[in-house]
Amino acid sequence: MPQGRKSVNTQPSGGRSRAPSDKVKAMATEAQEKKALKAAAEERAHARKDKQAKTKAKAAECERRQNQENIHPLDTRQWSEDNFCQPAPQDTTFSVRDVSTGIKAAPVNLSARTSKVPPARVNTTTKSVARDGNASKTPACVLTAEKASELVRRRTQTPSVVSQARQPTALRVESIFNDAEEDDDHMQSPEPYKDPLDRLEFPESPSPDDEDYKPDRDDYEDDYEDDYEQDKDENKVSDDGVDGHDASSVPPPNGRKRVRSGSMGADDDGEYKKARKIVKSKGRPKASDYADDVQDVLDSAITHYKVDLLRFDPYPDRTHELAWAKTSWGTANRVCDLKIAHNGELVKMITCRGSHLRGEIKTKVKPLVASMYGFEVPTNETIRTRNRKLVEELKEEYAFLYKTRAVGDQPKSGLYEHKIIQTAIDICFFKNRLDIGVQFNMFSRPFPCVALMLIITARCSSTSPR
Repeated sequence: MPQGRKSVNTQPSGGRSRAPSDKVKAMATEAQEKKALKAAAEERAHARKDKQAKTKAKAAECERRQNQENIHPLDTRQWSEDNFCQPAPQDTTFSVRDVSTGIKAAPVNLSARTSKVPPARVNTTTKSVARDGNASKTPACVLTAEKASELVRRRTQTPSVVSQARQPTALRVESIFNDAEEDDDHMQSPEPYKDPLDRLEFPESPSPDDEDYKPDRDDYEDDYEDDYEQDKDENKVSDDGVDGHDASSVPPPNGRKRVRSGSMGADDDGEYKKARKIVKSKGRPKASDYADDVQDVLDSAITHYKVDLLRFDPYPDRTHELAWAKTSWGTANRVCDLKIAHNGELVKMITCRGSHLRGEIKTKVKPLVASMYGFEVPTNETIRTRNRKLVEELKEEYAFLYKTRAVGDQPKSGLYEHKIIQTAIDICFFKNRLDIGVQFNMFSRPFPCVALMLIITARCSSTSPR
């Protein structure tokens, strides 16, 4: 080694390498992150440039196609009548060959097709006679002179529900179940029937003990359950198959033919069989205690009994109640084509449906009264007072029957035209295909005034102070 130079020892004493400090590590990590961010920015810049280049190329391609297909902008020159019929100028540079389409059109077959189109359906019931005497059919949707005259005739001859309620009921009321083929000698002359408006009274609000309007009562509960006792010989069937009660001993409803004694309204050549039970009754009798054929007759008899209540009197006395129930049973036998004799239990199950019908009507009408007359839920004493005041206003001079109530000097108007009447009738009798109004179409031609008054009575009793 030359003199004057000292050797530099690069390794630390002891022969061990020194580890990098934390500061050096942080600086190295920061440098790597900056490098990664710079690379990402450059990549995004390249992608942006590529996208711009593609957009420019696409725009140039569209412009080239427009020029190639000779698509010119809309002509904005002012229109004149002189050049309206002039032919368009021919473009000498345009050719069909210049337009290239990638779709090959299928050859068009111009030959006649052998298939035939079926003729349109024509309503055969609508016919019109041409002037030459030949009959031609017209569609049902076309209003002809015959249709117009028929509609006008029906409109003038069929009064509405409102006009029927205002007019007095006819003196001769006939049942819808009359058999035209039977002998008229057994027809009982009906009694005069007064106007329901004069006959029925609007009761005050029902008390909590009123059993006629409890909706959750048992279906077979009777208003006369306490004072009605079954006779000993009530279930006895006579030799001709009819029970001990004589249907002709009590008067039939107005306009109803008197049932022949011992025949239940059926032929004399057949015998009635006793109603067969399949389950012994425990407590109150039920329809499910009897056989299926008895249940069918019972259901039909209940429906006919309800119709009699709605047509003649919804609150009959005990005599008419039993007479109508037995007459309805005979009608049900003819409808079901069966011959089954009734007994005390079956008659009781029919008559108890009177109170059930009245309670059902009130249950359906009650929500309509609350919503259409503006009653509120009584959450405090102020609302209760307001509801009571509204009840008094509605009951004053039957204001709830009018479409428009009296306001100031303007009197009330529209008797029996309040919208709740039609809504209640639809809900109670025409809601589904099993309702009375749908099953008996003659029930609404015209709508019975007695049923209308029952709806109004239910409305009046529903407007009770809360």
